[in-house]
Amino acid sequence: MIKMKIKVFYFAAIKDIVGIDSETIDFESPIDTDNLKLLLSEKYPSAGQYFKNSRIAVNYEYFTNKTLKNGDEVAFILPVSGG
Repeated sequence: MIKMKIKVFYFAAIKDIVGIDSETIDFESPIDTDNLKLLLSEKYPSAGQYFKNSRIAVNYEYFTNKTLKNGDEVAFILPVSGG
């Protein structure tokens, strides 16, 4: 099995709901960003809709889905609207 650590950053409403701005999550095998969204939606059910609608940046680059590697930094960024 592959052991890996991913650093996850939360912003805006997600940060408010989960009560932290970041955490390190350990995995026993590779995970992609879509499955990370599902895992975090289960861990923080009240933020599930926000995870679903957020953009994901991996190591400061936006992705729709990406297999994560040990040491990656993942940020969940909510859409911004204004006028």
